[in-house]
Amino acid sequence: ETEAQKWLRKAAAQGHCRALAVLGAFFIDEDERLSHEMRAAELGCDQAQVNLGLWYMHYQVNYYEPEEYMPKDYAQAVFWLTKAANMGNMDAQLKLGQMYLEGQGVPQDDDIAFAWIRKSAEQEHEWANYDLGMMYLEGRGVSQNDEEAAACFMKGARLGDLDATYQLGVMYLEGRGIGQDDGEACFWIRKAAKLGYSDAQALLGEMLELGHATPRNPEEAAEWLSKAAYEGDEDAQVRLDRLLRSGVLDPSTWNRIDLHCRAPGAGRILH
Repeated sequence: ETEAQKWLRKAAAQGHCRALAVLGAFFIDEDERLSHEMRAAELGCDQAQVNLGLWYMHYQVNYYEPEEYMPKDYAQAVFWLTKAANMGNMDAQLKLGQMYLEGQGVPQDDDIAFAWIRKSAEQEHEWANYDLGMMYLEGRGVSQNDEEAAACFMKGARLGDLDATYQLGVMYLEGRGIGQDDGEACFWIRKAAKLGYSDAQALLGEMLELGHATPRNPEEAAEWLSKAAYEGDEDAQVRLDRLLRSGVLDPSTWNRIDLHCRAPGAGRILH
C-alpha cells in the first residue's frame, strides 16, 4: 500500500467523500471499487455520483470471468446522474442531457435535453457547447438559430473541442450564422485537420483540390485526402484515387502518402 493510499484510507474512515471516491480508483476488484464509489456518492460526492451513473450505463466486464457482463441499469444511471447534475456537475448535466436527447433510459425530450446541455455549456464544458450548437442549428428543444449555433461552436472551438472547431469552419465557409470568411474557414478547418479530425481532413483536401476558399494545391490536397481515406472516408478515397490518376501530381507526392485502404471501385490498393 502506498503512502497516498494510507492517508486516503484515514480520510475515508472519517467520512471524507472525495477520499472514498479517489480510494476506489485504486482497486482492480470491481466490487470493492464500486463499494467505495457508492459510499462516496451516498455522502454527496458529485464526481462519485457521475462515476456510478456512467458505470450503470455500460456493460461491466467481470475481471475474473471476461465472458460475463453485468446488465445496464438505466434507472440507476439516471438517478445518480440527476443527483450530480442538480449539484452543478457539468459532466453529469451534459450526459443527462444527451440521454434525454437520444431517449436513452428516459423518455426522449428535446426540451429537457436542451435545458441540461445549456447548463453544462454555461460552465464552459467544451463538448456541451458543440451539442448546444447543434441543437440551435437543428432547432431541437429551442427555436432554430444559426447565429446562436455559430456562437456556441466558437466557444467550443476556443475551449478545444474538435467537433466544434470543424463545425465553426464550416459555418464560416458557408456564411451561416456568421459572416462568410474564407480565411477563418480555412483556419478552423485546418486546425481540426491537423489534430486528426478526419472530416476536416477530407474537406480541406477537397478545398485544396478545387481551389475553393484557398489557392489550389493538388499536392497538399492529396496528402490531406490520404489521411481521411486512411480513416475510412469513402468520398476521400474516391477523390484521392481520381486525383492520383489525373497525372497532375509530382511523383514525389506518392512517397509522402501513407495509405493502406482500397478506394471503392478503384480496383486496386492505393500506395
